[in-house]
Amino acid sequence: MALENELNQRRGLQVTIVEFLLEDIFRIERLNPDGKKFDKVIRVEAKSEKFDMFMHLDVMVTKDFEVKEGDKFAMVIAPTLNLDGTPNTGYYTPAQRDCKAQS
Repeated sequence: MALENELNQRRGLQVTIVEFLLEDIFRIERLNPDGKKFDKVIRVEAKSEKFDMFMHLDVMVTKDFEVKEGDKFAMVIAPTLNLDGTPNTGYYTPAQRDCKAQS
């Protein structure tokens, strides 16, 4: 995080720390528990480490991105992807500002 902030400051970007709505590590317990439904999508059953949550998540898989039982992934939900912390307007505005999705 410190390195990212330093790089953004060098680029002249104003960066605000935004609190996450959720940040946790999930472990994949089962894949496709109800059977395979789609060709390129896997339904993942996962359990979180920190909050002991249970999740069903549909994941699109490709030859470059595959998941298997026992894998772990980080899930972060933030109120905005804008680096200055401003909320999302709900409208697609390409190239108006830098955002976390471009990093």
